[in-house]
Amino acid sequence: MEETKRKSKVLKVFLVAGFVLLLLTAAIIFLMKVSGFSFSDILPSSNEGSENQLTAEIESLKETVKKQKKTIKDLNDQNKEKSDKINQLENDLEQQKAEEKNQATDAKKQKKQQRANMIQQTYKNMDPEKAAAIFAEMKNPRAALYINMLDDKTKAAVLENLPAKKAASITPLLKAQQKPVQNNKGANGGNLDNSESSAPNEGE
Repeated sequence: MEETKRKSKVLKVFLVAGFVLLLLTAAIIFLMKVSGFSFSDILPSSNEGSENQLTAEIESLKETVKKQKKTIKDLNDQNKEKSDKINQLENDLEQQKAEEKNQATDAKKQKKQQRANMIQQTYKNMDPEKAAAIFAEMKNPRAALYINMLDDKTKAAVLENLPAKKAASITPLLKAQQKPVQNNKGANGGNLDNSESSAPNEGE
């Protein structure tokens, strides 16, 4: 009997304690709701973690794009610099070719001029009769070309010694001696006709 009473008392104690604990829990929950407190405030949110990760990825992509733009700009600058160097080299090459061409032309003109001077001086120093004999064997255009290289006095002496028919054929092709140009003076002061300053080619 006594044991039954004791068990009954223990059960009542547990019941009272449980009831009190339940009341405290209900009171705490009520106070938390009134104050607006939520367990989600202290627990990590899966959505918030996803947003943070997405933000980090976006920032990383922005940084990557920024680096790529800088790389592209650097490559464009390098390409422009190389293109400018190539254009400069091409211009230098064209200029060098033009200079070489001018030098070759000047050298060719100088060679012709020297040959013309030599021909002029040779026939000038030759006996007019012998010179006339040589010209008589040439075709009229060739003979006139060489005779036009001579000064007027030498021309007259050569024509006097040419056969009359040959002299008559050559005369229309002759030109009056031009006023000497400083650069076209032959040896020993002999002057070349300006229009015939170029000597004929070796094969003529």
